[in-house]
Amino acid sequence: MALLNSTLTNYLEKLAGKSPAPGGGSASALAAAMGASLIEMSASYSLKRSGKEMKKAVTAIKKIRKQLEKQIDADGIAYANYRKKRTVAALKKAADVPVRVCELSAEAIAIGVFVAKKGNANLKSDTVAGLCYLFAALTGAALPAMENLKGLKEKSCAREAGKRLMALRKKSAALIDSVR
Repeated sequence: MALLNSTLTNYLEKLAGKSPAPGGGSASALAAAMGASLIEMSASYSLKRSGKEMKKAVTAIKKIRKQLEKQIDADGIAYANYRKKRTVAALKKAADVPVRVCELSAEAIAIGVFVAKKGNANLKSDTVAGLCYLFAALTGAALPAMENLKGLKEKSCAREAGKRLMALRKKSAALIDSVR
């Protein structure tokens, strides 16, 4: 698909098109990558004031952002593979990508809260905007993940994953509320 390297206009046209991919999972990954980017920017501007902890935050959020960028394309590829093969393994992979977006978003939210509290106060609104994108991504990616997991015969696996995703969402919401 190579969505990551296309123009934003091209990506949005594909997203709006009559094709199942890219869809909500890919869009959630993009939103998460944008949120992580805003937090990375805020943290980078805060390096002189906050020292080693902020440097660790910059390194960690950059790594997460790069992983999220990969998920933008990975989601559509995994879903297309499932539609082609219709196997349990392909369905699990189609669920794994949005689950990973949820996990990475939750990690980025924890870093973003630190940046909002300890970083440059002039950039707090950018940091909080990033947190909002990440929370939207976590919520948005959980939906296709749960939909894909419903198709598994192992219902207990789907239930456990659902509980884990909802716990991530609840914890992330509480963290974000602590900086507003």
